[in-house]
Amino acid sequence: MMLQALLGELKRIPQLRLRVLLDQRCDLAIDSEHAELVRIGAGQDIMALLPELLAETDLFWPIAPETGGILSRLAQMAHAAGIETLLSDAATLALCGDKLATYRHLTSHAIPAVETYPAEKCPDFPGRTVVKIRDGAGCRIRG
Repeated sequence: MMLQALLGELKRIPQLRLRVLLDQRCDLAIDSEHAELVRIGAGQDIMALLPELLAETDLFWPIAPETGGILSRLAQMAHAAGIETLLSDAATLALCGDKLATYRHLTSHAIPAVETYPAEKCPDFPGRTVVKIRDGAGCRIRG
């Protein structure tokens, strides 16, 4: 949804040429009039392909999971290639990629947040509880 919203807005900018890298497993229709689609196949490594693609790029706007530092690595590659990146700085990416650190940061600045615990210190709540991994996407329901 993030990518679709972004592309919907960017295609309204005249003279903007877009190249969209997309995992082959993602079944998303791309408006070929406004964007070139580059499918990344199962045997391909985006980290190996990216340097060549960045060489043809003026601006890089990655949408990727924070899991395992993937988003941070993409940003570092673009920075190393001298390509401007529309993304938060490395410290912010590291903080936001860690759910527990984000919770602690928010509450230390008096910003309300859902109570968050490390797994080993999580109280035994009655009923169902949402459990999210600290670094990654998705969740599971406990109880």
